[in-house]
Amino acid sequence: MSSFKRSQAKHVKQTHKIRYKTIIGPLVRARTLQGQRGEARIGCQILNRMTSLGMPESHRVD
Repeated sequence: MSSFKRSQAKHVKQTHKIRYKTIIGPLVRARTLQGQRGEARIGCQILNRMTSLGMPESHRVD
């Protein structure tokens, strides 16, 4: 993988992390590891749903 692709992938990961912390919050509220995993999974599902609702439908133009 080229250094450009690595830096781009790192930037995308950081953007997702910032988006998660801004919308969901910076703290994990569950006490157990299983609860924390569930909380993170639900947070990701929320973000994915919000992203899909905001994405325009694209169609191939011939």
